[in-house]
Amino acid sequence: RASGAESDSPALLRIPAVELYLVECCVPSWSAFGLSIDDVRTLSLCETPRPWLSHNFVLPRRLDAFSLRAARPVERDDDDDRFYWSVGEWVDLFAYPERLWRLRTVHLSGVHIDSAAFSQLCAAAPNLEVIDMSYASWYVVPHDRDGVDVEITVALCALVKLRYVHLGKVPQGSLLRATPALCARIGVELEWYTPTWSPLRWVASPALVSDAGAVPSDEEGGGRT
Repeated sequence: RASGAESDSPALLRIPAVELYLVECCVPSWSAFGLSIDDVRTLSLCETPRPWLSHNFVLPRRLDAFSLRAARPVERDDDDDRFYWSVGEWVDLFAYPERLWRLRTVHLSGVHIDSAAFSQLCAAAPNLEVIDMSYASWYVVPHDRDGVDVEITVALCALVKLRYVHLGKVPQGSLLRATPALCARIGVELEWYTPTWSPLRWVASPALVSDAGAVPSDEEGGGRT
């Protein structure tokens, strides 16, 4: 993987686009085609074939929003691991700490994630406001479930602008204890799915969460501040 920006060479042709939406596109690297996407602020990769990520593929530094959706659209109740990308197939996009300092929104769908990958994502984009992994699935070693909870909170503490995070499907609802408590304290809206895809939503006191995903209204004293 190249460590520098793909626009370092003056010979590259800049794509004059602020938003770039690619469907079923497999590009080993922009520079390989003599192109630069440094002007792109919103990048969406949809129904991308696997394996697609070249070690030379680098996200533009000034990216504001990034969306990655697996090659096959993932339904909420779809547990077939064949259709989820492994952590190693996408995590190198966020390999460099604080490189994506302008990135505000990340959407990941149809991927597996673990605590190391989540920490790497947060470190690469310290100004994230929205992390939406609603169709991602966590890989957690059974004996380390409490440790993962702590690692998630450590990663989230570094995101001072964060407003919303959806963690996707966690192996066990009781896995998350410290994370909901932290989000309630710092005013971050948190959602996730149980192993049976039951939604959980956390926006106030930990005692106010229900398995149905219902949350108290502002009039009832449960709103975010």
